[in-house]
Parts: sequence; structure tokens; C-alpha cells
Amino acid sequence: MAFQITRATTQLNAQNTYPNIMDIDFSEQTINFTKMNVPVQSGAFALTQAKTPTTNSRSAPRRFQPQLIKAPLSFPDERPNRYPPAQTLHRHQKGSAVEPFFIDYNIFSKEKTMLNDGDKGAVLQRDKETYAIVPHLPLGLITPAQLRKIADVAEKYQTAALKITSAARIAIVGLKEADIDNAWRDLGMNPGAAVGLCVRSIKACPGNTLCRLGQQDALAMGTELDTRYHGLELPGKMKMGVSGCPNQCAETSVKDLGLVGKAKGWTILVGGSAAAKARIGVTLCEDLSTDETLATCARIITYFKENSKKGERMGRFLDRIGFETFKTAVLA
Repeated sequence: MAFQITRATTQLNAQNTYPNIMDIDFSEQTINFTKMNVPVQSGAFALTQAKTPTTNSRSAPRRFQPQLIKAPLSFPDERPNRYPPAQTLHRHQKGSAVEPFFIDYNIFSKEKTMLNDGDKGAVLQRDKETYAIVPHLPLGLITPAQLRKIADVAEKYQTAALKITSAARIAIVGLKEADIDNAWRDLGMNPGAAVGLCVRSIKACPGNTLCRLGQQDALAMGTELDTRYHGLELPGKMKMGVSGCPNQCAETSVKDLGLVGKAKGWTILVGGSAAAKARIGVTLCEDLSTDETLATCARIITYFKENSKKGERMGRFLDRIGFETFKTAVLA
């Protein structure tokens, strides 16, 4: 007779103990749980009969109906990857040899091993069981074919929601960990830099490519910045915005690095943030050509990378070193 785990309780205690030998009697058969040579804690478990004997021999064990059995169980105190994935236990039956079966202790650990945010392009959700993935859609531009793929993946894996993010991406929310690799394979897209200390996103308005109010080509500028910097690791996270006119539909004034298109050229803003301590960006320079703007952005990012502290965003960096010091360094 073989048995499998179906579920486990979360009733744990705090003291390290070794389990006592425990017998569970199935009429003619007994499951014997022996001691393990590792620190353990007491918990509870549930077993169900995995396979029912199908022999008609009178000498064979009689047929048992599937049933649920609860009893104390012990499991490793540390994370399960510190131990072998299964512990060999033994089934004892009159007139038969001892036969092994296995229980996977991974599901009994005090803390389930989860992916870190960013691993496999996934972000753990509030339920602590499912994940969101966020395909990279540069500047929020997407094709009909990409929309269909996202919809197909959401339906195939029965996700909880599709959410348009503040970075103009589409988050697929509620994926099981086992489905993440296959979901990315089905999408055929790269992950967006949704977490971590890096250039997170470059948000851009339609600019003069599409919008009648646009004064500069925000899409071309944003595409170039995205190609150069999206996902670039930095001491602190950085968000960029590119607006093609002073209306700032890309929320440029609350970005770490923002560009505003005007009739005479580009204006660069630095130090904005829409975080817990919101702040408006400060004007660094104005009336730049496209090439001058890209060169200045390169110096800004390099200086920030070389001189900021871990976890420090642009605004706090400017407060610490002084705006004039920063301005002199990047515009010299």
C-alpha cells in the first residue's frame, strides 16, 4: 500500500524536539514513523491512500478504501533545502518484508521557499502564494499581436487580473510559481525592470509623432533612452519621463530624470519623485538639442552611479551633495 501527503496544518510550536516513534494502524497494516537525526518541531500531517491493491489473491492484503488519517508528524526546523528532499520511512506488515515509502518534507517547513522579487521576472503578491509578471513594453507601445498573447496567457493560466501599471506596462497578476517559466515562453517577451535598484522605466507621451500639441519627438527620445538604460543597475532606483510639450503628460516633473520638449529644444529636470515624500524636479538646463540632451543624460547617470549611496534616489542625492555641486559636475 502506498500513501501520499494531501495537506498539512500550520499548528507549530517553538521548541526543538525529536519525535517519538508513532504507529498508525490501518486494520491489518501499521505505518511506523521513526526518529530523524536532525532538529525538528512538532506539527501535524494528513495522509491519503494513493493506490488501492488490485490483486484477487486471498493471501494478499485486503482492499482498503481511500481514507484521511491525521496524526503528529515531525519535520526539519530549518528550511527544507538544508536537508534531503524526502525522508525514508517504513511500512510494517505481518509476514512481509519492510518496504520503504517517502514523505516530502518541503511542504511542512515553517516557511515555504519563495522566489525573491525579480527572480524569473516575477513579483510576489499579497497572498504570498502567487506572482505577477510584467512584460517590457517600451514607452507603453504595444501591438495587437502582443495584446493577444497577453490575453491568451492570462486565460491559459487562469490569472487573477490584468493591470495597466504606472509605467505603462500590463502586469499579469496571479500566476502560480510552476507556471512562470511557461508563461514567459508563451509570451515571447522580455521582463520589464519592475523591481530592484536600476533604471525602472522610461515613460513617454506621443510627442509630435502623434499628438497635435507635441513640440519635440518624445517617442524617438524615449526609445533611445530605453535602449540605452532600461534595467541598468544603479545604487538607487531611477525613473525617467519624456514629455513632448510643457503639458507633461509623461509626469516628467515627478521623475528622477525628466525631459520636457519645448519649441527651442529640450529642458532637463532632476530630482522629482512621486514616492512617499513627493517632490518636484529641479530644472538643470534648457534649450538643448537632441544630441546635447542625450550626452547630458549620460553624464547625469554616470555621476549618479559613481557617487550616490545604496538605496538613494536622485532627490535625496541632490539634498546630500547640493544641487550646485551636481550641476557643476554634470554640465562642466
